[in-house]
Amino acid sequence: YILAKNISRHGVNWTSVGAYNAGFKQANKKNRLKYAKKVYRKYLDLLGGNREVIIERASRGEGV
Repeated sequence: YILAKNISRHGVNWTSVGAYNAGFKQANKKNRLKYAKKVYRKYLDLLGGNREVIIERASRGEGV
């Protein structure tokens, strides 16, 4: 819901993704960028063929 709301208001971009975690306040810009980069790295892992490993780790409750 939060991510969908961010995207609806601010568009499909990494700022909206980062704001899911850190919000849109200017003071949170660093944390917003940090979270967006973390999500982007996981996205690249999924594209790079590590999808099965990530899904397996997540199913065991491990950090991915």
